[in-house]
Amino acid sequence: MKTSMKKTVYILIFLMLLGSSINFGNITTKNSGIITGFVANGIVTKGKVIAYKEDGTIIGMDELIENSKYSIPRNNYEGKIQIIAYIYEYKDVTSESLNSVNSLVLHAISTVSNNDEIVNVSAVTEIVFKLLDLDENISIKKLSDDILNRVNNKVTYSLTSRIFNPTKQFISFLPCGSNNQNDTLDNRYGLVLNAISGDSDTNNLDDNKSVLSKINSTINDIVTLIRTDNLSHLDILIINGLIQSSCSLLECNRELVPLKGFIIENDEINK
Repeated sequence: MKTSMKKTVYILIFLMLLGSSINFGNITTKNSGIITGFVANGIVTKGKVIAYKEDGTIIGMDELIENSKYSIPRNNYEGKIQIIAYIYEYKDVTSESLNSVNSLVLHAISTVSNNDEIVNVSAVTEIVFKLLDLDENISIKKLSDDILNRVNNKVTYSLTSRIFNPTKQFISFLPCGSNNQNDTLDNRYGLVLNAISGDSDTNNLDDNKSVLSKINSTINDIVTLIRTDNLSHLDILIINGLIQSSCSLLECNRELVPLKGFIIENDEINK
């Protein structure tokens, strides 16, 4: 994955890092026995990640997140998995200060096997979780692979005009004002997370909302807009978020939200 020695924009909770771009998800594991991934939520310095089997029982926990990366022994488990990340403290790399939040919670639903042990967690995976109308810590045995794939497709297409698995896809956080933003899935994923972080910028908290409620409100707004296929308002939200995050609006940025929605037959998104 490409890196850039330019200033980067922040992600989800105002992810910025001066000096080089940040790339999450660039992990290769195969039959290592370890479930691993990144919590794409700033530079997480305090928090915990819990992994659950599809029947709702715990696989394991990591309470020592390092630079947003977690690792949990897989214990030979293969199948659907629910990852829950609890974020307590993150590094605002714009000011290099540590900021506390009262347990920001992000979910990811995915699968693991001997050949694929990566599960990334982000605002996009949280949007998928909410659209599936799931409750945490419960069995997801009845959730079919087909429905999970369809909802992943609908969310990623609605937000990026591309289809991919947000728990497996690499994420690249683009530098502000860059003129060489290649149109890749990594960059589109990063742009959307930049937009969400920009819309949740604490500098714009003029309504007395807390940081936590502002972030959750942004995610819930996106869930509603995707559920109702309100792409025009989703486009406005994304563009405004990019502006707030000081990200340049080049051609691939303007084409993030598609003109037409991704149709899921028989309204299966709510099943």
